[in-house]
Amino acid sequence: THLKPWLPSVTFVPLARAFERVGVYLYNRVLSRTNIGLYDKRWNPRIHGPYCHWRYYGPRDTKLMDVKLNELLAWFGRRDKTPIAMWREFQRNLFRVHYLYYAGPVYGSVVSSCPFSL
Repeated sequence: THLKPWLPSVTFVPLARAFERVGVYLYNRVLSRTNIGLYDKRWNPRIHGPYCHWRYYGPRDTKLMDVKLNELLAWFGRRDKTPIAMWREFQRNLFRVHYLYYAGPVYGSVVSSCPFSL
């Protein structure tokens, strides 16, 4: 005769169901109301083409090297100085370095991109 194990059905199935319900609750109440994992709102596929993680899709501003000294304070005032903006700039540079130096025929299967994007 074949004996069915009773322990997994008694303990693991209710625990798995509880974890599943917690995950659904967190997604419906928290993650679905955020921008985590979504494309940038300013990206338009008809204008910009395919989405590039290393490209800034906001309005263009003058480069720091082209700013005159009397306009420097106004230029710094237009910058977004929040921690999330600094994190996004770090991510853009990380994806840009990965695209330029590691993505390709040599390192393409060895190095994967960073999963920390917001």
